[in-house]
Amino acid sequence: SGEDTKLAVSLNNIGIRTVVDQTLNVVHLGNAKDSKSFVNRQAWHSENYIKDIKKSIWDPTFVLSVLYLCSFLVLLTAPLFGRGTLEITMMALAVLVLAPVILSIKRVRRSSFRPETLLSIVRIYFIDFLYLIGRCKGILKGISGVLKQTRDC
Repeated sequence: SGEDTKLAVSLNNIGIRTVVDQTLNVVHLGNAKDSKSFVNRQAWHSENYIKDIKKSIWDPTFVLSVLYLCSFLVLLTAPLFGRGTLEITMMALAVLVLAPVILSIKRVRRSSFRPETLLSIVRIYFIDFLYLIGRCKGILKGISGVLKQTRDC
């Protein structure tokens, strides 16, 4: 969950040069085997966003996840506000549809895989949709944890 990046930054800060070698691959034997465990893993990865909010606001994934979460909340609550919410609802819906597209484009550009079928594109989109759902779940869990700590103090 980012330990490799943290180590590289720490080493670079003390003058030890690190290099990313694209020929190296790592196999994580503990990867999620189904959609539910994938969402829960992403939630776990993002629970600490709120604890270190000053750092998190510079993380594009966090920003996109917050935008996604806000859009989902707008979509859920828009009917309560009646007239004049159509434009806001449409913008929220656009974010909910397009945010996974942004992640999917990033994922494909960073890899050597080039989807050749519509099914491959749909699968990549679905993974990024679940990724954002998990990240939002983690952000909500993080907020809940901070509120609980505040209440207990």
